[in-house]
Amino acid sequence: MSQSTIRNWETKLKGLAEWLGHNHVGVIDRKQAFDYKLQMLTDKEEGTVLSYIASLSGLWNWAITSGQLKGENVWTGLKKGLSSESSKKPIEGQALVAAARKADEMKDIRFWFGRYQGLRKEDYCGLRWCDLDLKERVLHLKQYQWINPKGRTQRRNLKMKKRGERTIPIHSELLKKLELYLPEAMTNDSTDPIWADDYRPSIEGWGSRFSERFTDRYGFGTHQLRSYVVTQLLLQNVSPYLLKELTGHSVPGLGKVVAGYVRPTIEEVRQVLEKIR
Repeated sequence: MSQSTIRNWETKLKGLAEWLGHNHVGVIDRKQAFDYKLQMLTDKEEGTVLSYIASLSGLWNWAITSGQLKGENVWTGLKKGLSSESSKKPIEGQALVAAARKADEMKDIRFWFGRYQGLRKEDYCGLRWCDLDLKERVLHLKQYQWINPKGRTQRRNLKMKKRGERTIPIHSELLKKLELYLPEAMTNDSTDPIWADDYRPSIEGWGSRFSERFTDRYGFGTHQLRSYVVTQLLLQNVSPYLLKELTGHSVPGLGKVVAGYVRPTIEEVRQVLEKIR
C-alpha cells in the first residue's frame, strides 16, 4: 500500500472522526454514513464528496478483507447520484473588486499570487525566500525537503512532481504588491519556507489552512481564482503550451520530443503573463 494512499485515508478519517465526535470510526452505521454524506454536501462540491466516499469505501473494503473490521461496508451505494463533474461558479466582477480591496486592507500578499500568477495554492504557499528572485523578476517552483526548528522534515511536493518544476516570470503588478506587503523578499535569500507554519504533515503540503481562511474571507475559493486567471488567458487565445509554463497544466498528447521544440523562453511567457489584468 502506497504512502500517498495511507495519507489520503488518514485525512478522510480525521474529518469523519471530528464529525462523529470520537475516534471510534469503525462503529459507524449506514444511517450515520448517509448523514455524513448529506453534511459534506452542504459545504463541498459533489465531485469532492464522491472522492471522499470512494476513499472511505476503499478503506472499509481493505479493513474487512484484512479481518480488522467485521460487518458490511457502510459506504456501499452512497456514491449513487453524485457527479464527478464539479460545477464551478465564475467569479463576478464586483466580487473580485471587493476581494482585491479586502486583500489590500489585510496586506494579504498570497491573494495576489493567485490573482496575477494563476498558480495552485500549494505552488505559492510552499515558496521559500530563495525561490523569489526579484532582481530577475522570476519565481522558482521546486520540490525540496526542509528540516524545521523542531527537527521535523517538511516536504515540498508539486502536482506533477518533478515535471512540475519550472521557473516563471513574476507579473509586474505582483512585484508592486511584494514591495508593499512582503518587503523582506527584497533581501532574504534563505532556503526557509516563507509560510512554514502553514504546512500540514498529514498531506505533506502547504496551503490547506490558507485555503480555508481564503474562502471565508473572500467568498470564493483559491481554485476559483486560478480558474478565473486561466479563463482570461484562454479568452485571449493564449497557446496551451504557454499556459502549461504558467499554470502547470498538462497538455494532452504532448510528447517529450515535441515539448523540447515548443518550450517558450521566459520572456515569451512574461509577455503572456502581462495579459492578465
